[in-house]
Amino acid sequence: PSLGARLDDQNYSVLREIELSEKTFDETRRVWTKPGVYGWQKIDAGSALLAQCLTQVWPQAPASVLDLGCGYGYLSLRIAQQWTDATLTATDNNVAAVHACKKNLATFSDRAEVVLDDCAVAIEKKFDAVICNPPFHQGFSVEGDLTTRFLQSARAHLHKNGRALFVVNQFIPLERKAQPLFSRVSEVSRTEGFKVLVLEA
Repeated sequence: PSLGARLDDQNYSVLREIELSEKTFDETRRVWTKPGVYGWQKIDAGSALLAQCLTQVWPQAPASVLDLGCGYGYLSLRIAQQWTDATLTATDNNVAAVHACKKNLATFSDRAEVVLDDCAVAIEKKFDAVICNPPFHQGFSVEGDLTTRFLQSARAHLHKNGRALFVVNQFIPLERKAQPLFSRVSEVSRTEGFKVLVLEA
């Protein structure tokens, strides 16, 4: 029997270059991305808020940065452009996200590496700065322990005097989860349902 017309998959498996308007920084940028990558056709509001806080938390650029859960690389691109001398490692467990991030960063930085990894468990290096917009769900279920995993990974990858910058939805009790792991936890920004916290090793 006939299966009928084939559904349009919109070239699901293929990276495509799209233009994103960034009101926060009053500019437009082109990025490589695809369906299946979180927030693939937009600039995530939480990530945009975190990007605004980078120079507030680090008036001088850190020497090394880990983008934990990089997606298609929006925050990595911000770092590569703002902190041109920093070494950058970006990581995600989504193959398509890593592929897109590599392609995006290739244009801006020769000091960046993109690693396919699950919450950076195989990355042994430590960093001066960790940035993270962590997922709070896995598949279709909200997973509270997922945020804790990202906090634990951030702490494990920081140098002694390093700092991590996290952005989360306001309803996530990141402060409570982070306090046993970090020497100091403080909020640096809050808007539109998000909050940004700096976590000191």
